Amino acid sequence: MRNKFGLSCDNLVSARVITAEGRLVTASENENSDLLWGMRGGGNFGIGTRFEYRLHPVGPEVMFCFVFHPGEKVEEGFRFYRDFCNAAPDEVSSIAFSGIIPPGAEAYPEAIHGRSYLAIGACYMGPVEEGRRGLQPLRDFTQPLIDFSGVMPYVEVQKVFGADYPSGVMRY
Repeated sequence: MRNKFGLSCDNLVSARVITAEGRLVTASENENSDLLWGMRGGGNFGIGTRFEYRLHPVGPEVMFCFVFHPGEKVEEGFRFYRDFCNAAPDEVSSIAFSGIIPPGAEAYPEAIHGRSYLAIGACYMGPVEEGRRGLQPLRDFTQPLIDFSGVMPYVEVQKVFGADYPSGVMRY
């Protein structure tokens, strides 16, 4: 979504902020615009107590690609991914990362536990069939270890990495 609509901070419309002096103020384009600019940058300008964001129509269903390719192809895969991203339309937002499938990971077949991988995740913010065609090269790069890709509700795509970043755990 970030390629088409920007980051969350780019879509911040207003914020209620407690300043260092203890005043509760609104930061918006029309009121304390310099503070809104600072809040978009994430600095220590105050304590945000309420945020208002610009919304964009998405979904309800989108094409989501989440495929794990063999780790032996990681170098070639990152070059492929770079070239794909350079040519991709703004409707595509993606991420690539590498790692090792942990032993005992229930979401993966036992035959690939302990294998290194290159994972590519991508979401297409437009018509599902366009997304299916547009993201297919990411799935076809190699014979994947596993492919979790498919059409899904956009609100579910937002939860895909939730287990990696559990609520209340400050690991990242």
